[in-house]
Amino acid sequence: MPPTVLRIKDISVTVAQDEDAINSAPQEFAERPKDQDASLVNYIAGKAWPAANVLAEYFIWRFGHSGSDALFLSESLTATATPILYGNNNRRRRRLRLLELGAGTGLASLFVGKALTATAAVSTTTPETNDNAPNFNNKHYPHAELGVDIYVSDLAIATPLISKNISANFPRVATTVDGNSNNSGVALHAVALDWTDPDATQKLIASCVASEPAEDDNDDNSPAFDLIYASDVVYFPHLFDALILTLVQLADATTNTNNNSTAAASKNNDRTAEIILTCRIRELNKEARFYARLGKYFRLVALDADEWDSGVFYERYCGEYVMFRCVRRAVDLDEDESDEFEVLRQGWIATDLFD
Repeated sequence: MPPTVLRIKDISVTVAQDEDAINSAPQEFAERPKDQDASLVNYIAGKAWPAANVLAEYFIWRFGHSGSDALFLSESLTATATPILYGNNNRRRRRLRLLELGAGTGLASLFVGKALTATAAVSTTTPETNDNAPNFNNKHYPHAELGVDIYVSDLAIATPLISKNISANFPRVATTVDGNSNNSGVALHAVALDWTDPDATQKLIASCVASEPAEDDNDDNSPAFDLIYASDVVYFPHLFDALILTLVQLADATTNTNNNSTAAASKNNDRTAEIILTCRIRELNKEARFYARLGKYFRLVALDADEWDSGVFYERYCGEYVMFRCVRRAVDLDEDESDEFEVLRQGWIATDLFD
């Protein structure tokens, strides 16, 4: 089937999808055995799911309206970003690293890449006159100097489609982790990541950190990834724990390749990776179990009320989608579950924003 052109604001991407996935009957939420069913994986990864559009719309607003704080919008993160990413002369020390989990077609990252490319390309031009378009102009974007690497991850069976979509939208950038990313600008990489394989996750972390010149990273404990995001990834109960532990492993990973205790180093650090999770609500009773378990390791923090054009998420999407930041706890809870998601949900109900 021909690729689909999707547009948000003034940014468009071309997305190839799997024809069988588009035409299949919904079955992705059935209970499944732990062995991977290739046809089922293709069904899930081969189509663009709606939460990816919501997440992409958020990032387009964020990168278009937040200037130099675009990658550190949350107040608690902004305050600690500068000393990690900049030296004493205020020059950023390395490229930023972004990671998408369970990317499927790569839709969210395609929009993220386009938005970041736009900010770098037009930051010195005339301001936008279209009120409906993101204003990427007349602001300082730190990623424009040294660039951004966006790692777009899913199971190995899904990475060929991701690579195809990256090549269609970014024909001049890398699509795999096959060497250093010394060029400035935005580069997207299709990478395999199996949540059930911690060793493979560690190898991916090491590979991404190694893509930066050693002198920039090895002497500090800054996060291996600056921003981690995922959409519509809460599918199978048998993968809940694997996904949560993958998030923990990624959140605890640092750039200090000389320190074998990355978890300890990360927890002693002032800042960990920002993690944003967006999912469409389908079977809340089942999905709530995931969020409860997630709370053992992360605080679940709702978007600020004035974030995203003073509350677009709450006006347009809350009740059909959940969207929050996962902030790594300094100390894991003794209990296996947390009630933080239920507290968030009750807050949404209290304001008539949640069915």
